[in-house]
Amino acid sequence: MTNLPLRMRSSFFKDLNIKHKLLLSYLVLIVFPLGVLALLTYIRSSDVIEEKMMDISSLALKQTGSTLGYAIQSAIKSSNIVSSNNTVQSALEREPDRYDNNAQIDDFLKLSDYLTGIQVDQGVYRIRLYSAHETIYSNENVNLFNWKTIQDTELYDKALAKDGQIYWTAPYTFKYGGIGDEQEIVSGVRIVNKRNAFGETIGLVSVDILVRDIVRILNESPLAEKGYFYIADGNGELIARSDGFLSAAPLPADEGIWSRTELGGRSALATFVSVPYSGWKLVTVVPLSSLLSPSRNLRNFTFLSMLAIGVAAYLFALLISSSLVQRIRRLMRTMRKAEQGDLSAKVAVSGKDEIGEMEDKFNKMLIKIEDLVEDRFRIGIESKNAELRALQAQINPHFLYNTLELITCKALKYRAEDINVLVNLLAKFYKLSLSNGRDIVSIADEVSHIEAYVNIQNLRFEDRIKLRVDIDERLRDYSILKLVLQPIVENAILHGIMEKDEQTGTIGIVGRLYPSYIELSVSDDGVGMSADKVERILTEGPRKTGHGFGIANVDRRLKINCGESWGLSYSSVPGQGTTVDIRFPAVRFQA
Repeated sequence: MTNLPLRMRSSFFKDLNIKHKLLLSYLVLIVFPLGVLALLTYIRSSDVIEEKMMDISSLALKQTGSTLGYAIQSAIKSSNIVSSNNTVQSALEREPDRYDNNAQIDDFLKLSDYLTGIQVDQGVYRIRLYSAHETIYSNENVNLFNWKTIQDTELYDKALAKDGQIYWTAPYTFKYGGIGDEQEIVSGVRIVNKRNAFGETIGLVSVDILVRDIVRILNESPLAEKGYFYIADGNGELIARSDGFLSAAPLPADEGIWSRTELGGRSALATFVSVPYSGWKLVTVVPLSSLLSPSRNLRNFTFLSMLAIGVAAYLFALLISSSLVQRIRRLMRTMRKAEQGDLSAKVAVSGKDEIGEMEDKFNKMLIKIEDLVEDRFRIGIESKNAELRALQAQINPHFLYNTLELITCKALKYRAEDINVLVNLLAKFYKLSLSNGRDIVSIADEVSHIEAYVNIQNLRFEDRIKLRVDIDERLRDYSILKLVLQPIVENAILHGIMEKDEQTGTIGIVGRLYPSYIELSVSDDGVGMSADKVERILTEGPRKTGHGFGIANVDRRLKINCGESWGLSYSSVPGQGTTVDIRFPAVRFQA
């Protein structure tokens, strides 16, 4: 058993033709090692490129984080400057009952100019200042706002909880007075305590950054062409995301470490860095297809180069092997033609070596086979013609028709209607039997012949035989060898139905058309036959009752005309009946 695979491989190699053996040797000795070398080179190069790309991506991520950190630092610096500024502190510390309108207007002008200047210097979008006291400028709603608008909000509570430290909000929309549409912003918010009075809140400063400015920083990153960014706060809430990024992926576990994730059903790598001064996490998600595109290009180049070299080498090997086996292939083509029946095919003897000797012996063998086939064909035709002539010689057609016509006239003269019917049936039966000397008839004529025969037998046996015909209508225009059904039906009546005690029964004829052949089945409900008799019935010699050539001759005629694979097959159950299947090629009838 252990040697079986080895024997199978040895047999497989032996069964290959010489050309394939040469090509297989080339494949094993050249192409396979070349392919392994290219694969190993690609794998190693791919690992190196992947490491470099991840290093470059990490550097780009840190650069983007630094840019965001600078923007956050500018906002924090703006908040520090404003909250500690003397002008701001003085305006917020004023007593409401001593704060007249002229002083309020003077403070309003100073605060507006100061806050606008800080915005420009630090590059922030907007600075909002909320005064704890009601003033005439607190509803300006551009830089100066009413304390009551935030006093009962979550924003104020969280800023108050920070006790003077800056608190960064999640993104939200805000509408500034006189500016137009609402803006989506994030804000660094802190309360302003009174100088020299710890814990006394006199105002609130909010430094606002546009979310679209943060998104712009993300989209301008060198890594944006390959992947996507999003920013999450310490609670995992989304702050901003780059264009094209539909949803935030889970936050990677370790900072600066790449981990696998999924993005839109595609494999990706993700990592994050902390954004300075904010508590935010800058996360990048890079599809593997983008990260490894240089590696994929290297792979394509490597394998295309290997393919080009392999194809060139294969064509060269094919040319060499073809020149070596050309004579053998020519001999094989001639053998295939002979195998398909073309015995006239001969191969030109191309030399005196072993191949030349094979060509010469093959030509001589074809000549001998051709002579044998011609002899057998001639004997078969002569046998067929002798059988048909013997059948037709039993009847003199002209004498028979004249005699039947005379009997018909006499029957009409003496008003013998039964005799008239019988003679007409007999005339139809023999007319179809003779078929103007044709050997091939249509299935429609063959069925009509059987119907006439059964009607004659019913006149003899007093309508004890029922005939049921189930023939596919398409079959009626197909050809059949003459006098195939009649001996089978006759055998069914005389040796099947008439041997029953009640001597009554049914004969069924079923015809079916298949793609390449026709099958007719003749069944009866007679006494049936034993297995031994079924086995002998197709090997019996010609019957000598004067009624035909017998079942065996029907089978032999079909094999002579159609081929050895066609003919009759019997199945029978004693006491239940017999079925005869007739198979022959499907050929349309030509009148």
